[in-house]
Amino acid sequence: MRIGMIMDTPFPPDARVENEARTLIGAGHEVVLFTVDYPGGVHPAGVSMTRDAFEGIRIVRHSGSRLMYKLSALVYSVPFWRWWITPHISRFIESQHLDVLHIHDMVIAEAAMTANRKFRLPVVLDLHENRPEIMKLYKHVNSGIGRWLIDLDRWERKQRELMRQADRLILVTEEARHVAADTSGIPVERTSSVPNVVRLETFDRAYGNQEVAGSGSSGPGSGSAGSSTTDHTFTLLYIGDTSLRRGTMTALEAVEKLRHQIPELHLILVGSSSQDDVLHRYVRRNHLDSRVTFAGWQPPDRLPGYIRSADLCLSPLLRNLHHDTTYANKLFQYMAGGRAVLASDCTAQAAVVRTERCGLVHRAGDASDLARAVESLYKDTAGAREMGVRGREAVEKRWCWEVTGPQLLSVYSALQPA
Repeated sequence: MRIGMIMDTPFPPDARVENEARTLIGAGHEVVLFTVDYPGGVHPAGVSMTRDAFEGIRIVRHSGSRLMYKLSALVYSVPFWRWWITPHISRFIESQHLDVLHIHDMVIAEAAMTANRKFRLPVVLDLHENRPEIMKLYKHVNSGIGRWLIDLDRWERKQRELMRQADRLILVTEEARHVAADTSGIPVERTSSVPNVVRLETFDRAYGNQEVAGSGSSGPGSGSAGSSTTDHTFTLLYIGDTSLRRGTMTALEAVEKLRHQIPELHLILVGSSSQDDVLHRYVRRNHLDSRVTFAGWQPPDRLPGYIRSADLCLSPLLRNLHHDTTYANKLFQYMAGGRAVLASDCTAQAAVVRTERCGLVHRAGDASDLARAVESLYKDTAGAREMGVRGREAVEKRWCWEVTGPQLLSVYSALQPA
């Protein structure tokens, strides 16, 4: 089959899109990817189109202005972005002679489905997240003009409508499938779960090539705001979006509580967000500069090096319907690196950690409970090592793309004529 993937963001990087496309190509399908780029945040008005390829994925790139980027956040409040992008998707479908549309996330979903009315291709809707739920915590939704223009009830209604319109629905967890069935009446047989897990081949290659953080000025962790780690440092690691909704403040508060119990404790935060200034202020106010490193955003191939340097790895997500029904990529990256995981009690990730016995679970948003878990494994290094070993074994057997990827192929088998 000739599959047209549609996404509203640049590519690469997007590990999920890459993994899915490579699996489909490996099974004999063709994949052409439609992307929307906003180079540098500024581009002359209108659309330009370029074509290239990545890992065997043919890519058709469209570039838009900074204004269009801002309007994409209002797509279900004011229709200008949808009006702008729909005809370009229509031309993409027509020019590429596609058999199936595979739409990534809901921002671009209505535009793609509108463009498809003329072609009537089967539609696979791949929701990487519960966007209306997580938007409740977005800064631009709760401040400024966004507070008045963005109607989250409308986004929730639209998500249910789009899920019902799709021929097949892909979600990231079994928990998300149950929510879709309960809230939208989607028949379970029309849904599949394809989790965000690591491709071990890629992870292990990067892991083996990376220096241990703090081992040299060019290694992970260099150029940070805090002191660099040493062989005598007990290192906590957080990877990913550093927004407060991800529990990053909980991690900082736990470090503050443990400053006397674990003198060598050091936290590395790898990632960034618009709320980093809040985290920096907390560190300065509590004199934690020597205990916290802000490493900033790092390329995906450098993340295994950070994991290799850590003693314990954190996923302290705050609880909401989105976090309860999705997996953070970091969870399986930590496990692949053989490190014990300290995860909050968000339903989906807590189930993995408890079932695989690869770490400890703490109450979301409770810095004292997280500190208790850290101190417990600080005192039980053998237990922490065993958790790391079990996590790695679980990834090899159940939680890597090499094992879960074939679930995607069953979606396409159901779409092919008998």
